[in-house]
Amino acid sequence: MFRWPVAMLMATLLRMASADAPSADAIDVETARAIDALRPKFACELSVHGEPRFDEFSSKWLVAYTASGATDCDAAALALQQAGANLSIAFYRRPDREQVDHLLVGLRQSVRAAFGCIISIVGEPQFDETSASWSVTYLAEGAACDDAAQELGRRGAELQIYFNRRASRQDLIR
Repeated sequence: MFRWPVAMLMATLLRMASADAPSADAIDVETARAIDALRPKFACELSVHGEPRFDEFSSKWLVAYTASGATDCDAAALALQQAGANLSIAFYRRPDREQVDHLLVGLRQSVRAAFGCIISIVGEPQFDETSASWSVTYLAEGAACDDAAQELGRRGAELQIYFNRRASRQDLIR
């Protein structure tokens, strides 16, 4: 009976919170300032990817970034996330190309051991700036490859790596 007024109130509060939020351009400026302030302190390259997205539920801007370098990247990532908390920005880390390659090795070995399915990567992983995610095309051959594909999808989604299965010759013959 009271659901409708509560829903209307929540929607109004969310609109008010987003109306008070800074613009995406202002968030880009604040993000650049935060990264510039951290650069001299860490031997790690921080890079922003994609456009900031406003999350109405948390009233925070979501900004994807990568951290790569020989050392200090975990500490630099933590410092960036802490700086973002003061600015109502939630920074979330995405793997860079080298990290994706390393992750793919582990994922392929894990799936082969668990499902008896051989995963072969086709081409190079592609990064989509808009979604700040990686796309990987692959072939799968062996037993239980449908189950292996589901597992790759589940584990990859946690890392913003999306797998696209290409049909093999064997699949096309069936």
